Amino acid sequence: MRRALLSLFALPLLLLAGCPSGSDGGGTSGPAPVSFGFLTAALPNATQNVAYLYPVQVQGGAQPVSYFWQAGYVPPAWLSLSSTGVLAGTPSGPGSYTLKLMATDASMPPKVANVELPLLVQAGALAITTTDLPAAVVSQTYSADVLATGGLAPYTYSVTSGGTAVSGGFKLGATNLVLDAAGHIGGSYTGTATELLLTFTVEVQDSSPVPVTDQRSYDLWVVSAPSVSTAALPRGTRNAGYASQLQAAVSVGAYPLAWSLTASSDPLPAGLALQADGTFYGTPTEGGLFELEVKVETDTVPVCTATRKLDLVVYEPIGYAHAPDRFDGGAGNNTMANATNLGALGMAAPLVEAEPLSVCADPADPATDPVDYFRFTTPFKGEILVEVFFDAFVGKVKPSLQVDNGGVVDELVGANPDLNTDDDLLVLPDAPAGTYYLKIAAYTKSGRYDENGYSFRVRFNELTINTDLIEFDRALSFSMNEQVPATLQGAALGGGNWSLATGALPGGVTFSSGGSFTGYPVELGLFDFTVQVSANSLTTSRVLRVRLYDSSQGDYWKRLGQHRFYDSAAANGNGTLQQLYMEGMVVAPHPAYGAEGAIYTLGGRRGSDTIDTVYVFHTDHQADANRDYKLEDISRPLSTPRQYVGAAFVQHSYGGYIYAVGGELYSSTSPSTGNYTRIVERMQVSDGSGNPLPAPGPWQAVAQLPSTLGGRAVQGWAEFGLVTVDSATDADERIYVVAGRVQIETTAGSGTYTKELSTSVLMFELPDGAAATGAWHIKSDAGAYTGRRFPLVGMINNRIYIAGGRTWSGTSDF
Repeated sequence: MRRALLSLFALPLLLLAGCPSGSDGGGTSGPAPVSFGFLTAALPNATQNVAYLYPVQVQGGAQPVSYFWQAGYVPPAWLSLSSTGVLAGTPSGPGSYTLKLMATDASMPPKVANVELPLLVQAGALAITTTDLPAAVVSQTYSADVLATGGLAPYTYSVTSGGTAVSGGFKLGATNLVLDAAGHIGGSYTGTATELLLTFTVEVQDSSPVPVTDQRSYDLWVVSAPSVSTAALPRGTRNAGYASQLQAAVSVGAYPLAWSLTASSDPLPAGLALQADGTFYGTPTEGGLFELEVKVETDTVPVCTATRKLDLVVYEPIGYAHAPDRFDGGAGNNTMANATNLGALGMAAPLVEAEPLSVCADPADPATDPVDYFRFTTPFKGEILVEVFFDAFVGKVKPSLQVDNGGVVDELVGANPDLNTDDDLLVLPDAPAGTYYLKIAAYTKSGRYDENGYSFRVRFNELTINTDLIEFDRALSFSMNEQVPATLQGAALGGGNWSLATGALPGGVTFSSGGSFTGYPVELGLFDFTVQVSANSLTTSRVLRVRLYDSSQGDYWKRLGQHRFYDSAAANGNGTLQQLYMEGMVVAPHPAYGAEGAIYTLGGRRGSDTIDTVYVFHTDHQADANRDYKLEDISRPLSTPRQYVGAAFVQHSYGGYIYAVGGELYSSTSPSTGNYTRIVERMQVSDGSGNPLPAPGPWQAVAQLPSTLGGRAVQGWAEFGLVTVDSATDADERIYVVAGRVQIETTAGSGTYTKELSTSVLMFELPDGAAATGAWHIKSDAGAYTGRRFPLVGMINNRIYIAGGRTWSGTSDF
């Protein structure tokens, strides 16, 4: 090509050199004038798929010369003509053309020259140009083409290996994907494999008189649709670097993947980005809850997309300083009466507080906002789920879900403030339609004030399981058929798909997919399960206890009422629900119960607080049904709040007394880290004949627990076992304290104290009169035993038995 161009450019010089320059008849004359016209008379051939470039030339005329297509002529689409006369382009197929060109010079008026030039495009070498095939997706329609160039079209395609000839083409492997004669692959794979590799060879043949062929081998993956396997995103912190990688469950042939957020997703916090490879990277400068929906797309035909909703929680930074939020100032929303109204809660309308709010328990903070209340309503019975997001390292947050029970506040579910964990989840199954209050408080205890930023989300499930206890008496029926009750949108659920998520069925019992326990139980007892039900694309689960018993074999446990305070002014006496635990408990005379006595509880814990209250826990053995199974404060508090306190009742000849022995005064962070005490006090509840007093007497101090042990000073005992000898003779009555822990000097006179497991036996000689104080002894005739915490202790035939308990950090095996 280069040689042809050079020779054409040199042609005008050769012609000029051949012109005569002599005289005629002795005279002289100039060269003959050259007429304006095309010098190019023929074009070199072009080749299919090869770039073509060739300049045409004219002679004569005044420069510059301009080149055009002749008027009305339509040139090949692939070919262009520049104003300087250069033909350029890449032909996609063979063919022959007659090009019609025109040139004009710079004369005035311009001279015009026309020419018609034949051009032949030769066929190139036949070759399959498709190098790879995209993956196919199981059960979805596939569409791809094998392409070729060169040779003489049309082409005919076939499969020489890895395929089977069928009507319409060639079936690939053991699938119904078919390559047709035009090179198109269509159809779908509907087999059971979730990943399949098809290897085959395609041959293409052109239409030349002597056909030419080319071959290429392919690996075609058939893959299952992808899913997002990342189940949760790690928490971030505002103004701190964040990085996390999304993961997808996808077959090997479906890569690469492209990640993004869907249009319905919350935007990312400022400073954070999601890369196309699924990496979250950056430094978020906003805190709160971001409800993201991530999307992954596969390189398949058709393109497959998988999405997943993921929460991104960005905590407030460590060192958080309380900052008033939009609910602070004035009355704010610090009481149930002025709670912020969040509106209606429903399946399609979760209630979300995405921006961090502040709570602070420190009274020294002038903008203190210790608590926030939020009100919302539910349309019918369902399950309420409250998620509260906060960093426990910054400060604890105490959420609870409450209702107004006729002027009495019922705490339906609350968090355990002693768990040092981030975030909280409150779940209230079987919640009736009505108005609820979310209370979120800053944690405060023993002089420690917390402050934190939090966000929350409240969700609702229209499907709920309506009980957590199923009971069956084998004595009343030969065959068990107990349906677990559930409701959907407030109406009884008919059907659903039930299963046991956890728990092993007792012998003879089955659990049906319809949610019924059936059969004849050959094992009796209390069994724990997690049952799950799905209906209308909804799913819920609940921990369920099943009690199987036989009343013909004797008494059995029953669930009776709720743990409530008694309130004489409330309907049915229903005061607030309570979560009390670790109380000392005795049975002693009470005017409402006669000789059988009532259950008294002393001290213990309520939520995060150690209490001094003494209650009577009423049973149905008294006349007022409104008091049944409720706690009533007897207005006789202990001298100080205590837990792990020893409690005993002794009937003396001069009166019956409840004794409170030792215990832990308070707990600063968890139920067993407070200071112990040697306090011992008693309260009279009956006369010398055992008749209940109309009202109990005041607490009176008696002899304290021993102040020294082996020469070391003692601050107190707690977590011990206590047994009582209630003898007919006052002089023979004793209280024994066994095991537990003692708070004692590390060495005599050191003034520093630690806790040790006790291996002593303390004996209290009870007072022999109403004004006496009694005396404590460390029994020197009792050999050492293995110390432990919280033991079970009893006395039979003047022998004390110790069972179980805890070592320093675990359970005991003795």
